[in-house]
Amino acid sequence: MGEKIDCPLCPRRDIPEGHVTCPQCNADLSYLWKLQEVPYVFFNEAVQLSRKGDYIEAIQKVLASISLNPDFVDAYILLGNLYQEEKHEKEARGCFEKALSLLPETETELKRQLYSFLETRPVTKIKPKIRAFL
Repeated sequence: MGEKIDCPLCPRRDIPEGHVTCPQCNADLSYLWKLQEVPYVFFNEAVQLSRKGDYIEAIQKVLASISLNPDFVDAYILLGNLYQEEKHEKEARGCFEKALSLLPETETELKRQLYSFLETRPVTKIKPKIRAFL
């Protein structure tokens, strides 16, 4: 993934993934790495709930995921799809617009799908790139 964290106990910043202790103060960082996985756990739980048709509970899980990682594009797309299932078109649109604003330029196909949704009717579901995060 190539993620980085900051040490909460000293001024050391941008500690690369894989370091379980701070190179400067030797603080235990393992809990911080585990915390970064929580949004993906909620996301995967939401995917499972949505497959069972439990959209309301899935929405709650995705909202929890987004609250912990507000830049999680796949979560906004999943949330938009869940809102569509519950016939909340305005909320779905807002989710897809947010996902579009967060997507990097290299995600051309997904951007095309999002633009297509936002410009047309009837509503069609956009499939997130669901990944096995854990």
